[in-house]
Amino acid sequence: MTRRPAAPKHTGKSPPRGERTPAKRSKWDNSGFDPSAPVERHPIPLWPAFAITFLCGVVYLGVGSGWTFRFQQSTYNHHILTAYAWLQGRVYLTAADIESQYIRNWFGRAGRSVPADWNRDQLWQAYRNAKAPAMRQRNFSEAQIDQESRNTLNRAFHDWVHLGDRYYAYWPPLPAMIALPFVAVSGPGASDILIANLLGTATAFFVFLMLRGLRPLWPSLTAPACAAMTLFYCLGTCHMYQACLGQVWYLTQLAGTLMLIISAWLGLKAIERPGWLIPAGAALGLGFLGRNTIILAAPMFAVILWMAVRSSPDWMRRYLGWGTGFALTLVAAIGVQLGLNQARFGDPLDFGQGHLADQGGNPRFRDEFKQHGRFNWYYVDRNLYYYFVNPLPRKYPARTPAQEGWTFDPMGNSLFLISPPMLYFFLCWRQKRRDLLAAVLAGAIPGTVALMFFHGTGWYQFGQRYLLDTMPLLLILAAFGVRGRLTWPLGGMILWSFAVNAWGTYRFSLEQV
Repeated sequence: MTRRPAAPKHTGKSPPRGERTPAKRSKWDNSGFDPSAPVERHPIPLWPAFAITFLCGVVYLGVGSGWTFRFQQSTYNHHILTAYAWLQGRVYLTAADIESQYIRNWFGRAGRSVPADWNRDQLWQAYRNAKAPAMRQRNFSEAQIDQESRNTLNRAFHDWVHLGDRYYAYWPPLPAMIALPFVAVSGPGASDILIANLLGTATAFFVFLMLRGLRPLWPSLTAPACAAMTLFYCLGTCHMYQACLGQVWYLTQLAGTLMLIISAWLGLKAIERPGWLIPAGAALGLGFLGRNTIILAAPMFAVILWMAVRSSPDWMRRYLGWGTGFALTLVAAIGVQLGLNQARFGDPLDFGQGHLADQGGNPRFRDEFKQHGRFNWYYVDRNLYYYFVNPLPRKYPARTPAQEGWTFDPMGNSLFLISPPMLYFFLCWRQKRRDLLAAVLAGAIPGTVALMFFHGTGWYQFGQRYLLDTMPLLLILAAFGVRGRLTWPLGGMILWSFAVNAWGTYRFSLEQV
């Protein structure tokens, strides 16, 4: 038997020349991994991102156009008209702007066109005359026809803040900024549905990049799981119907969440190269200009920066330097928002929702807002129920035979019923890389908790649309919970999510008629 040679002895305090001893690692570094084991760092291939993006783009563009791929404007076109006003050198709309575009859209959906040079009075007369025959059959007088036609135009002014003879959109500016080139080319008739479809399509690509960016830090993540979780997010969550249908509220969320996803992707890159933190901050700042609550993900980047510089001898100096640069990007975004508030409402701290509550809206939400404010403990139990528990459908009060049947609760149904793979985020502790887990939790928890205190659940909606503000980070936590693997239970849950969200998108579209 051949004897194995004895290992060389070394009695000094330092290792022999040419040899290295593994560094002692804290529990926050790679807990659960063998430091001496080889780490698989081959990147996940990029081609699935293009395939998934193409598939989702076809779905969004197809549904958004009724499979004609000719795109109209939604009824609630606030961001398009806001961009149009900006191009005219003002931050407000007039009643004529809003009413005229509403009538043009009404004729467009009816398959009819009106001359481009018609003014408001001509458009109104054509609209009134088009509605008159049906009302005459119901024995309406001419005065009643005038009044009823005027009443139907009130829908055009829904969710506009009315101050004097001016109308303002109260949302942050990012969606209107994105709409600017479309409006510059197509005018006030530019399609917000098309913009939503394109934002949804871009989101598919960047969700894959975000998940793929975990691979250097988390070798357990597989390519099939990365692709499956991307498809789940795009076709199996409330992102699905919002990306298909446009409308002012959903365009706002799509724009803000896309920027959150991009910032998370860049933030993961910053762990190895801290310079990426500055563009990550710029993306998060843009996300804030889409949905203000998205800035609550900022603590994630504080942990990421610590992960990036902790091994450096001058880690404190680097942390403060890069952290200051990151913070300045957010300060710039906040400055833009406050400046817009000043221009619209005469007060940098006035975000417009108080004016909206004073002017109408759903009486229940209006009265609660006036009594309890925008954030309050009063809303927590209701929000918890509609976000995470409510399993109940409702009988829809149909206006047409096609709308009859059971449908979703417009206050919201449980996340775990609509998108059951999210149940895995309760198992996120399976992620042994504790520093990475801490970073994602630091980003996901503040925004999710804030939503529980918010005065609305997102009515009118399918699922729980406000959770889109933190859904990308919840998706990462769910991936941690499934250990980065595509399993049979996960696959079954994803298929269920596809079916439920396809049905929800269909029902939501049907109920908009």
